[in-house]
Amino acid sequence: MSSPSPTPPLDDGLSNAAGPPKSQRALQAGGLAAAAVLSALCYHAAMRWEPFAVWLVAASLAFLVALTSAGTARRAFYTGIAAALLTYVPHLWFLRGIFSVTAIPLWCCLALWPGFFCGTLHVVRRKAGPWAALAAAPLLWMGFEYIRSEVWLLRFTWMTPGFGLPAARMGWAFGELGVYGAGALLALAGAGGVLLKKHIGAAACLLLLPALLLLGKIPQSSPSSLRVTGVQFEEALPIQLLEGLENARLAHPDTQLFLLPEYSFSDTPPEEVLAWCRLYKTHLIAGGREYLPGEKNSQHLPAYYNMAFVIGPEGTVIHKQAKSRPIQFFDDGRPAPSQAVWNSPWGRIGICICYDQNYREVTDPLAAQGMQALVIPTLDLETWGEHQHWLSARLAATRAVEHGVPVLRLASSGYSQFIDAQGRILASGSMPGQGEIVSAVIPMASAPRMPLDHWIAPAAPYFSGLMILWALTVSFIDERRRLKAAVPPPNVVGNAP
Repeated sequence: MSSPSPTPPLDDGLSNAAGPPKSQRALQAGGLAAAAVLSALCYHAAMRWEPFAVWLVAASLAFLVALTSAGTARRAFYTGIAAALLTYVPHLWFLRGIFSVTAIPLWCCLALWPGFFCGTLHVVRRKAGPWAALAAAPLLWMGFEYIRSEVWLLRFTWMTPGFGLPAARMGWAFGELGVYGAGALLALAGAGGVLLKKHIGAAACLLLLPALLLLGKIPQSSPSSLRVTGVQFEEALPIQLLEGLENARLAHPDTQLFLLPEYSFSDTPPEEVLAWCRLYKTHLIAGGREYLPGEKNSQHLPAYYNMAFVIGPEGTVIHKQAKSRPIQFFDDGRPAPSQAVWNSPWGRIGICICYDQNYREVTDPLAAQGMQALVIPTLDLETWGEHQHWLSARLAATRAVEHGVPVLRLASSGYSQFIDAQGRILASGSMPGQGEIVSAVIPMASAPRMPLDHWIAPAAPYFSGLMILWALTVSFIDERRRLKAAVPPPNVVGNAP
C-alpha cells in the first residue's frame, strides 16, 4: 500500500521549480488581475466621493498589497505596474496632448514605483513573514513615493495617495503628518487589511487608521488680513492686462494686493504697469522673465529666470522670486539660485511659481522662513484641458493644510483658488475664465506648520533603496537555486562486471 502524497509546500521561490499546474496559474492570474483593477477603481472613486476618500484610498492600497501574494516577485512587480497604469493613465490622459506618443513611456516610468513596492514587499513577506511586511510597508511606500515625487529626474507628484484626499475635509492629523506621512498611514492601513490573519484586526486597520486623518480641527489664527484680487489672463498684451487690473480695482476698490499669472510679461514689468501701481499706490505680484545677458540655455536661446515680480506703491520692483523647479523638457527658465519670503506690510509672504507648488522641497524652505501666506502665480494653458486644471488646483489646498497658511493660486486659465489655512476655498475662477476677477479677504496665519514627514520622508528613500537591493539579491540567489534544482543529475554509468 503506497503512502499518502505529502501536502505540496507553499511557493517560497525554491520549491515547485516547474511552477504550479496551468489551471492553478490561471486562477492566480485571474485573482491578481482582479486586485489590480479594484486598486485602480478604488482610487478613481476616492477622487470623486470625497466623504469616503480616506477609506477608498486605503482600500486601493490594500488591493495593491494583495498583489504581493503572487507566486514570484517578478509577477508581483508586473501586476503592480499594471495596477498603477490603470490608476494613472485615465487621469493623466491629457499628457498625450502635450507630449504626443512620448506620454506612454512617461506613464510607464511613473508606474514603476508601485511595481517596485509590490515586488519588494513580496520578498519581505515571503522571507520574513507578514508581520515584517506589515512593519516595512509604510516606510517602503513613503520612500518610493518621495523618490518619484521629489528626487528622481521626472519629479512627478500627482496621483500619490496624499494628493488624492480632499484637503478641506482633512483634520489636524493630516496637517501634522503631511502628504507623505498621510500616504504612509494609508499604506499601513492597506497592509494591515491584507496581512493580518484575524479578520477583526484587518477590519480595524482599514476602518480606524484612515479615520485618524479626519480627527481634530486645524487651528486658525489671524493676526491680520488683507483683500487680494487677481485677474486670469493667458497670453495677454500689456494694454489688456492694464484693462483687467483697472476692472479689478473698480470692482474691489479696497484691494491691497493684486495678482497676475505666471508669464504675464514677456520680459520685466513694463513701464505702463509700474505707472499703474504708482498711480494707485498699490502692490502687485505678476510673472515675467528676467533675462541673463550674454547667456544661452541648452537650446541656444537667451537664458532667463522665470520670475515673479513684486511691484510696490512707488512703482518699483521691491522683491522677486524665480521658479525653483522649472518644468522638465520645457523652455521654462533656469532654477532659482535662492528662495526668500517677502516681508510685506501684512506679514511674511512666500512665493512659488506654478509647478513649484508640487514640491515640499520648495515650500518647506519658505515655511522655515516663517511664511504666513503662499502666493502661486500659475500658467495652465487652456489647451491642456479641463481635467488637468482640476487636478492641478487640488494640490494648492493640500499645501494650505500641510503648512497651515492661506494659499493664493492665480492661474492663467482657471481654476484659480484663494484658500484659507483650513483648506477651504474662499474664492475661485472658472475654466477658461479669460479676464475673470478672483477676490477675497485673506486671513494671514500666525506662523506656518512643518509636518512630521519633513524629517522622516527624506530619510525613507535610503530604507527603500536598501530594501530593493536586498530583495533583488535574494531573488537572484533564489533563481540560481531554482535553476540548479531543476537540472536533473547526470546518469551514473556503472562498470561492467
